[in-house]
Amino acid sequence: MSEEVYEESAVQLERLYSLRHEQGGTYAQHLSKPAANAARPRSSATGALTCVCFCPSTRRLYYGLDTGQVFFWVLEASGHGRSRFVGEHSGPVTAICAPQRGDGELGDLRLVLSASVDGNVKIWDYVGRVLQDPTVCVQTLYGHASTVTGVFVYGQHVLSCSTDKTIRAWKSVEGRKHLKYPWIELEVRDGGVC
Repeated sequence: MSEEVYEESAVQLERLYSLRHEQGGTYAQHLSKPAANAARPRSSATGALTCVCFCPSTRRLYYGLDTGQVFFWVLEASGHGRSRFVGEHSGPVTAICAPQRGDGELGDLRLVLSASVDGNVKIWDYVGRVLQDPTVCVQTLYGHASTVTGVFVYGQHVLSCSTDKTIRAWKSVEGRKHLKYPWIELEVRDGGVC
């Protein structure tokens, strides 16, 4: 990323900090309240903030809660924004990755990945290219025996690590260029670490 992008990210994060002082409360309290026009309002969108990922190119702050819910917050020029529901895991969210354009198919399609204590990585399309509902769970990656602690996209690969002492490498299957979404399969099973 260029220095200008980093500077703009710093400005956006400073605006987030100012919201705390203007509206009172903590970041988690502010972020866990979705806007009235959220795509899928939840009756219980409260919970502790467990992880965040800021995407400077889309000006979105993705965040996960201990309830398993994933949201993003659109930062507007005024510094205020609105929160929108993305999807849900069966356990607390532990990691989020928002690949940038140029980071393979996942980045070019603006897909978002989230991981959880349920041992799964989910790939989300918050634009909703297929269904009327704006949020689509494109795929769930199964392969870890316990909490996934990190997820990262590198080209056509998804890398994930877990408290089961493994690192998994997943790869986009070739020959699916005409379909809406890539299909990701486990490529490396022997990713054990000491």
